[in-house]
Amino acid sequence: MGEGSVLNVNALFAYGTSRIDGTVNVYNIFDPGANHSMVFGVHGVINYMSGSMNGVEGNNRTTTISASLNTGIVTATSTYGLEKRYLICGAEEEAFNTNLYQTWNLAAGTITGTDGGALTSTEGELTATAEDFGKYHLGTDEKGVYVQYVAVVPEPATASLSLLGLTALMMRRRRLA
Repeated sequence: MGEGSVLNVNALFAYGTSRIDGTVNVYNIFDPGANHSMVFGVHGVINYMSGSMNGVEGNNRTTTISASLNTGIVTATSTYGLEKRYLICGAEEEAFNTNLYQTWNLAAGTITGTDGGALTSTEGELTATAEDFGKYHLGTDEKGVYVQYVAVVPEPATASLSLLGLTALMMRRRRLA
């Protein structure tokens, strides 16, 4: 699936490796088979909308998740913030069935930042500090499967300069018209 694309499917039977750079909306059955790998690009997500999700305890299913995250560029004066990105989500009107999902062995594959460097897994919650930059936590909650990571927050001066540059560009464009 290419970046920016949306695929609506009645059933998703995923075996082998699935590469998801866009959005997949699943409306009936979601069945990640045994020893399946899901590779999520920077914007990839699966929205599980309704129906049944296969993953019976004892089936010895292992789903490995790999993802690319936008973590930003670190400078000497960087400030940090926590980001939570959902990779597999339940429908907005109903909660994600985490009990069923937890019957699978959810394993983290390679999680990378935008620079291509591998991030390090951590067991517990992260803090928005330089010490935790480059780490991630993979988990589930009532919304779905997520990856939490530390990202660089743009400095207010950077945001102000960007806004000023955009304003100047709009004024220039108006004069040319």
